[in-house]
Amino acid sequence: PPSVSVGPGQAVNVVISGGTPPYEILVRPDTGLVSAALQIPSTEPDTLVITGVTVASVAGSTSVRVADSSPSPRKEVTVQITKLP
Repeated sequence: PPSVSVGPGQAVNVVISGGTPPYEILVRPDTGLVSAALQIPSTEPDTLVITGVTVASVAGSTSVRVADSSPSPRKEVTVQITKLP
């Protein structure tokens, strides 16, 4: 999805597809709001896991950019993230 919303401590899984794996995070989100990590299991689709920080009073917006490993031009996607209080 082009955007997601997460609450404190909530994790949202975003399936990554298209392009050429492996994928990498090019631009990390604001870690005061959320964390982002790639899960690359052998039997499941590659997944970007976005988790809201547990500080309940912190809210805001950030984004994460993921790219594939193909040669130029690389395929990239940016996911907008809204952290709820």
